[in-house]
Amino acid sequence: MHYERLKIQRKFTLRHTSAKKHRNLTSQSIISWRGFAFENVCFNHVDQIKKALGISGVNNIQSLWSKRADDTEGAQIDLIIDRADNVINLCEVNFLTMYL
Repeated sequence: MHYERLKIQRKFTLRHTSAKKHRNLTSQSIISWRGFAFENVCFNHVDQIKKALGISGVNNIQSLWSKRADDTEGAQIDLIIDRADNVINLCEVNFLTMYL
């Protein structure tokens, strides 16, 4: 699953960042890329997220879920932490840049 995410990210990066080298940093393509990249950073650092949530001592399995039907709007859960103590954490991962 992790390999598949990297493959998708590479396709997205090539499609949205190499077409114009001097693209505006606030363009929708760059904003979307930042969000996707941030999701990957979070997925690659789940141990640190679990530690911050105070659940690092509980056995668990992490995954993600998405559902799309015929290229229409679908649903996605960015990070699922299925814990051995019968609790499931559903995490929405968002990247936001605040300009002051």
